[in-house]
Amino acid sequence: MTGQYTLKQGYRFLRPDIEKVRWAALTTVRWMVPRHRFCVWLIAQERLLTQDRLMKMQIIPANLCFLCGLVEEDHEHLFFRCEYSRNCRELVHRWCPFQLPAEKCCDWWIKWRSRSLARKRVVAVVMAALMTNIWWCRNKCRVEMLLLRPECLVRQIHNEIRLRLSSIRIGSKNSKALNWIDIICMK
Repeated sequence: MTGQYTLKQGYRFLRPDIEKVRWAALTTVRWMVPRHRFCVWLIAQERLLTQDRLMKMQIIPANLCFLCGLVEEDHEHLFFRCEYSRNCRELVHRWCPFQLPAEKCCDWWIKWRSRSLARKRVVAVVMAALMTNIWWCRNKCRVEMLLLRPECLVRQIHNEIRLRLSSIRIGSKNSKALNWIDIICMK
């Protein structure tokens, strides 16, 4: 060490080493729609105001899922166990060439670390759109008492994804990325 002070040394001294969170890579995918990225960030931390959280805060007396009406609503149920979410995931699977998670998104995402970057980005875009739209549909049902059919929601998701990926396609020179984008956009 030369004895000279650097900003980097000062920053490291003032900021203690903090363990990286497991979901950081999931929420930093540039290809995601920004509102989807924000929603996934909240989902990864289980900070959305689901029925179980509202009940703990004593805001509501009961916490049945608005989408299926059968089970208590929490993050795990709403995005991965609910029959409505499962139907949406199966419909996405018809035009999406990879299996989407049926478990917590962070745990699933960690398993995907070995995949190609382009494939991971496309998967993240699809997964984020699915989860954000399920949350939107749940809120629409809660406020307006209107539940969209899974087919309509998945059509909306596919249109959002095609629009987002086609705008990314224009600036991309990566052939693997272009192949994955074409697979999603052309179906």
